[in-house]
Amino acid sequence: MDCLRNLRSFLWTDHFGKVSRTIASIFGAILAFLFILTPQDLLHYENWETILFVFGMMTVIETMNESGFFRWLGLHSARWVKLDPLKLFILFPFIAAFLSAFVDSITVMLFMSTLTIEVARIIGINPLPLIFSEICASNIGGASTMVGDPPNVILGTYFGLSFMDFVKNTGLIAWIGFGVNTPFFIWFYKKEIFSARERLHENPQWLQQQVDTLNPKEAIKDKWLFAVGLIAFFMS
Repeated sequence: MDCLRNLRSFLWTDHFGKVSRTIASIFGAILAFLFILTPQDLLHYENWETILFVFGMMTVIETMNESGFFRWLGLHSARWVKLDPLKLFILFPFIAAFLSAFVDSITVMLFMSTLTIEVARIIGINPLPLIFSEICASNIGGASTMVGDPPNVILGTYFGLSFMDFVKNTGLIAWIGFGVNTPFFIWFYKKEIFSARERLHENPQWLQQQVDTLNPKEAIKDKWLFAVGLIAFFMS
């Protein structure tokens, strides 16, 4: 009974005690169907290509997330740059932008922010500046392709654009924006970045020990699901 009550509470209310957006959306759709749209209008205005695409994309993303792929990728990246703050300010926003070009940006930021907080705690820096940079980079990356955001899918299918058509029109502009985004945040937070870098370089042995504690293999929760998620991602 407690499980049922908790489930009902989760479905019916959000974190602020108001009606859940899911329930509000369903209720609004029912009202629109009853008082505004006829069944013919509903079928005419519904963009089934977008709905099916988002459903498939979310299925693939959840498979990769449950397998631990995103954390595995992030830990590998942190080890590769040896937890250098400057290199983290370059690599982490790039990962956020690149993945957001093919994966929902909200999902990308959920795991990137968690990973950033974990890495920042290890090397003793404030994670917020890096998270701010990743958020901007994620939005830029999501705008660069037709599959980066659901609105892009709607626009692309409505105007009959292919994936490459969308990339040709928005991709270059988006990545020019990314080229401005990363240097800006490095310049804006240069004091924090370079002071942390100097502090870490004063004790290279300790820093190497922290790098060695990062174990990407531990992030993989299910190897079979990991392989299936990767295959589905590249095939899609």
